[in-house]
Amino acid sequence: MFINSPELTPKEIQHLQERNKKVFQPEVLSANMLFYSTYIAIFEIFKQTLVTNIKNFFWVGFIDDKDRTSPNYKSEVLERINKKRLIDERKIRNLFMASCDWAFENKLLTLDQYKSIDELTKYRNTVTHEMATQIYDEKVRPDFSIFEELINTFSHYVYEWFMNVEFDLLIDELENKEITYEEFSKYNPFGLVWLCANFASMVEYRENGFLYMRDRSQEEISESFL
Repeated sequence: MFINSPELTPKEIQHLQERNKKVFQPEVLSANMLFYSTYIAIFEIFKQTLVTNIKNFFWVGFIDDKDRTSPNYKSEVLERINKKRLIDERKIRNLFMASCDWAFENKLLTLDQYKSIDELTKYRNTVTHEMATQIYDEKVRPDFSIFEELINTFSHYVYEWFMNVEFDLLIDELENKEITYEEFSKYNPFGLVWLCANFASMVEYRENGFLYMRDRSQEEISESFL
């Protein structure tokens, strides 16, 4: 059974639109949706990258037609679950946390970066499970500081992994080459760089405190693909 919505006066409609600026401005609503979806995507790629990198580090090949990892993966990573972290009394609850703990122990994450992952995870859970509040609540705005923290943590981790693990496997010509973080982070990790560039090209932050989709003409959009 459907209940007919009450008819609103022009004044009531104006008041409703003013109270819900984020919802009644499509360019604001779309920009907020893009922000949160981009944050979630980057976080999930970071999580998958870190866990997969470390598991692959212990990979020993195919044995009896099965993908095998060294027993050290269990003793050094998996057995951290339900034990206390290296940095505090908090108990490790899952594989991602166990992998972060291993990464910190092996100097792939700094202490500050390791600590920041708690806040990054918390914000990811908030924007995922409370999306309606993030979008409709007039007082809630995208948190650019934690967005930047996620980008920096992910980017620095991948750089440390490359320099300390993958670099030794590269061709001899690169043996004495120094690769700075600034050079590396322009293109790596590719998924992060692409998502950030795409987000920055599509939104703008205005003086009224709202995030908007950029007003791009069809000509500008066409030129971006040239």
